[in-house]
Amino acid sequence: RGVPVVLLNSDALVPEGWASRLLRPMLADPRVASVTPMSNDATILTVPWIAGRVVLEPGAADRIDATARRLSPQAQAQIPTGVGFCMVMSRAALDRVPALDTAFGRGYGEEVDWCRKTAAAGMVHVGLGNLFVEHRGGESFGSAEKIKELERSARIISTRYPEFDDEVRRFVAADPLVTARLVLALTWAAGMDPDPIHVYLGHSLGGGAEHWLSARIAERAREDRPSVVIRVGGARRFGIELHSDSGVLTGETDEVWLLRSLVQTMPRRRIVYSCGVGDDRPWELPQLLCDLANGEGSTLEILFHDYFPISPSLNLLNADGSYTGVPPANSTDPAHQISSAEVRVPLSSWRERWSAAVQQAECLTVFSKSSVEIVNATWPQARDKIYCRPHRTLIAVQPMEKAKNNERGVIGVLGAIGSVKGAQVVSDLALHLDRQPDAPRLVIVGEFDHSFPLPRSVTITGRYDPSTLPKMLSSHGVTAWLMPSIWPETFSFTTREMLATGLPVMAFDLGAQGEAVREAPNGHIVAPDPAAILDCFRRLQGHNRE
Repeated sequence: RGVPVVLLNSDALVPEGWASRLLRPMLADPRVASVTPMSNDATILTVPWIAGRVVLEPGAADRIDATARRLSPQAQAQIPTGVGFCMVMSRAALDRVPALDTAFGRGYGEEVDWCRKTAAAGMVHVGLGNLFVEHRGGESFGSAEKIKELERSARIISTRYPEFDDEVRRFVAADPLVTARLVLALTWAAGMDPDPIHVYLGHSLGGGAEHWLSARIAERAREDRPSVVIRVGGARRFGIELHSDSGVLTGETDEVWLLRSLVQTMPRRRIVYSCGVGDDRPWELPQLLCDLANGEGSTLEILFHDYFPISPSLNLLNADGSYTGVPPANSTDPAHQISSAEVRVPLSSWRERWSAAVQQAECLTVFSKSSVEIVNATWPQARDKIYCRPHRTLIAVQPMEKAKNNERGVIGVLGAIGSVKGAQVVSDLALHLDRQPDAPRLVIVGEFDHSFPLPRSVTITGRYDPSTLPKMLSSHGVTAWLMPSIWPETFSFTTREMLATGLPVMAFDLGAQGEAVREAPNGHIVAPDPAAILDCFRRLQGHNRE
């Protein structure tokens, strides 16, 4: 009839205004042979995950397409093949290849064959991001027959077009439709959760904050609730991740406006600040959090895995490595400000920016009573918003094997010991012990920053498996622990792990580690001085012998 043809499966449900959007790319470019929309089941054009499939609740497709309709008509990309569940074929392409090959039987593969033939004639195929069509896949043939037909057609395609699989792999790796896919996926995710969807701002550096975030995402996934993560500190300024129990969809951008647009496609959001360390422009994060949390039904929560909102020195240490309490807003200590050729942000400006976020936040979540005091000292006007929710720990008291006989005893230090974790304290203690008669040995169960000197008498085990800790302590004869951290930790899993062994634990009267030690029957507060540590240890040894 001289017009384009649309292949439309009986299980494809088209939204309002679908045909004009589907036709637009081929009307704009005579080289376009076919156009296929995004869908919940359309192989390389599936939302959220390529080659995945999600079952949509009633009304979900129309909500997703309403978001698609707001995307630019330029939200499109060349694809290796169209997908025949909903695919328009141009008249020019049909004039060149007027029929589908009957070798493929009743379905699957014939549209790939047709697309490869028209591509060989110099035409292109387009995946369209601004149209979403629901596909209740498998309804046309039934799942068992579908699998059989797919396997048979795949063998024919591989024989005829041996380069096709590589082209598909390259498309999947590049995913030129990732922005559209992510926008539509976020709309899908928001509809999956009856409550506001959780959007976490985290970093790419690992550590305790990341462990907490991973556990929280996994917990929500088990409840069939997707989560969104905005990640800083990666190759691009922002990574955007959608997590569910079926997979992870990731995109990256340097543009703040694009990030805002992506997140604001979700009508109700719970923005949760986990940690922003590693961002190139961290002084902009408080305003970003406020912007993302704007809107009816949206809220902001600020977590204190460290003290970055209080100071650019996230552990509150001064430039000389000391902790002297919460720095006042007018502090000129260089550790508490950002200075570079590009910008200077004094602590007063940093605190002012974060104060706006604190004021907008629904709650400030901390993980120890020590952190309650520090956050309250910084923002006393927010006292009623501060909630202390200690981390759940799965550390059980381990039965200890009997240590080797050693009258002098052994002091154990647990974890990865760097500067803020007390490497200088350990170095000073080790050198002090080396000069004392009948001094205890020092064993580091973990890793150590070797820029701090240690005598040869110190044993360093390297990384350890917590399940083997009792056996390691027995083999090394550890009789007491030292927690040498010099900053007021927000929560200390390491301290609790040491306390759980039942051995005496020494720590400084500082932060969550001091709090845990003060409350434990085998905890002992000690001054941060080698002589004081040795004196406390000897008293403990004498008590043990008695």
